[in-house]
Amino acid sequence: MKYIFLIFVTLMMFTAKSQTAAEYLISGNAKYELGDYKGAIEKFSNAIKLNPKFSQAYHRRGDAKSASNDPRAAIADFNQSITIDPKYTDVYISRAKAKATLEDLPGAVQDLNIAISLDPTGPSGATAYYMSGKLKAWEDDQKGAIADFNKAIEFGDSKIVCYYERGLAKNELQDYHAALADYDSALFEMTVSFAISQLGSKSKEEDATKNFISKINTYFPNIYLNRGITKSSLKDYAGSIADFEAAIECNPDNTDAYYNRAIAKGNTNDLKGAIEDYAKTAKLSPKSKEPYDYMGAIKYELKDYAGAISDFTKSISLDAKDGEIFYRRGLAKAELKDYTGAKADYTTAIQIDNADSEAYIERGNIKFAKKDFAGAIEDYTKTIEIDPKNALAFFNRAAAKINLERMEAACVDLKKALELGVADAAESIKQYCK
Repeated sequence: MKYIFLIFVTLMMFTAKSQTAAEYLISGNAKYELGDYKGAIEKFSNAIKLNPKFSQAYHRRGDAKSASNDPRAAIADFNQSITIDPKYTDVYISRAKAKATLEDLPGAVQDLNIAISLDPTGPSGATAYYMSGKLKAWEDDQKGAIADFNKAIEFGDSKIVCYYERGLAKNELQDYHAALADYDSALFEMTVSFAISQLGSKSKEEDATKNFISKINTYFPNIYLNRGITKSSLKDYAGSIADFEAAIECNPDNTDAYYNRAIAKGNTNDLKGAIEDYAKTAKLSPKSKEPYDYMGAIKYELKDYAGAISDFTKSISLDAKDGEIFYRRGLAKAELKDYTGAKADYTTAIQIDNADSEAYIERGNIKFAKKDFAGAIEDYTKTIEIDPKNALAFFNRAAAKINLERMEAACVDLKKALELGVADAAESIKQYCK
């Protein structure tokens, strides 16, 4: 009896060890789909040990290495796969992805062109056209990208991503109406795909809607977002806001959707709504200064100077090298008669950017108010050096010179200010330039 049991165990062990190369490939593919790339590499390696000429196993092991962020090792496997089977189209596409990751764009393009030549009107060729279009768009060859996306749409099944990417390229070329048409097509294809997937489903309509929103969010969350951005470019702010709201419905944490909706609301004079969206953006992206810049600017416009100062101060805490924000905070402080603080902010703005003519003129105004007329003249003069057509700088410098009883020089500035369009200069010329 023990002998029979021993034979049974031996047979079982032998059967477990006799897995074929093809079976290892299948096991590796299953682990790859589950995201177990280490386990997948092990299975593909077992397949290669059993069959060193197994081109597909090298290819799939390369894919797993790419997914494990090891593109160089992946390329070595892709090379071996190609050596074994030079007409294996898909491996060229995989190698192109790995080369693109390493920023070897010429090498990636070469591989994609080979893939296209091997399958010019088939699904692999369509994938290669799509990837080629992405690379061209990345290199700002939008027309070339569109041509490739056209081919991908003609020959392939993944039309959703192709319409979307082609829409992005057309938007970059400012062909906004054509871009909108592509975004609409992407959404239509998404709807059709979802409807087909629901055939025979007994789920309720409400559940189907939720599933559709989930599908949009999972596979293509930015279609609504970018369609909204394009509509904003066409000044269709109501339409853009509706799209941003759809994007937010898909993903309530979509920072870009809140940010762009804030801009659109600002353009429709819904300043309170814009502030709310910028605040939400700041909450979702706490290290981003731009929402605070815009909130500060709106609050300044609404004469909430203390609120503007608070937002500009937060922006400065995130980036203390933006002279424009120091300048804007200085303006708000000046409105609250904190002239010392305003002057300090203008000075910092000038230190960051000594070509900031507006900061010089505002600092000059504070010096003028404090009766530092000589200091004011210096700042107005600097403004004029930077911007020789700044009429207000000439007019204000004239006023400072008058206070120092430098009448002849003041009259020269007043005449220049009048020439540049300051109507009040005419009355001053009558009074001081006789």
